[in-house]
Order: sequence, then C-alpha cells, then structure tokens
Amino acid sequence: KIRINDLSKNILLAGYSENIDEIINNSFMYVSSSNYEGISNSMLEAMAMSVPTVCTDCPVGGARLIIKNNENGILVKVNDVEELSMAINKLIEDKKLYNKISTNSQKVLNDYSIDVIYSKWLELL
Repeated sequence: KIRINDLSKNILLAGYSENIDEIINNSFMYVSSSNYEGISNSMLEAMAMSVPTVCTDCPVGGARLIIKNNENGILVKVNDVEELSMAINKLIEDKKLYNKISTNSQKVLNDYSIDVIYSKWLELL
C-alpha cells in the first residue's frame, strides 16, 4: 500500500530494532490502527514515555480501558481511515492538545506500575 500510494518518501517501516525504547521515546506520536486488540503493551509503553497516542477503539476494548478520549490519548472507530487521519492531524496542529495528552498519558505509570500489578496478582491469588 505504501508503494501503491506513492508514500515511500513519507513512510518508513524500520523493522526490528535493538533500541526500541529510544525510538519510542523520540517519536512524535504512537498510532495503532488494529481491528482487534486487547490492552497493548506497546501502547502502554508509549504512553508511559509521554508519547501522545491515537488508537482504534477495538471491540475487545483494550485501548478504551486505558484511554480517556482527548485527555490522555485519542480513540477512533475501527476501519475509519478519515477519523484516524483527522486525529493524527489534530495532534500535529493543536500543540495545546498535544501537550495535554503527552502530560496526562504518562499517568499510566501510576495505574500500571509493577507494584500495582503485583498487588493485584496477590489479591487474585
């Protein structure tokens, strides 16, 4: 699709990397356009690093459990290319919203820290 739409100069699929944490940390935005997705570790990692996040609101509801729309990320309908494009452009153009989402997204560290998850496992067991 990238070549078919003549986007090779605009889109690079970098493949495997040894230093993914640096790449995510230096990213302007994280976008997930999955049709089905639980709670995505890569989404949580990006949010924890204050990278503004746009995700599809999959039927499983993983992103919906974490993202509060326009507060700590942006949710869009599955398979709605126009809405996804608009959300990406919104973050590019609206610096105030970008900064708000960047700041708020990092709060996942509080809710999903090792200590919190460990405590929940202990309660369950």
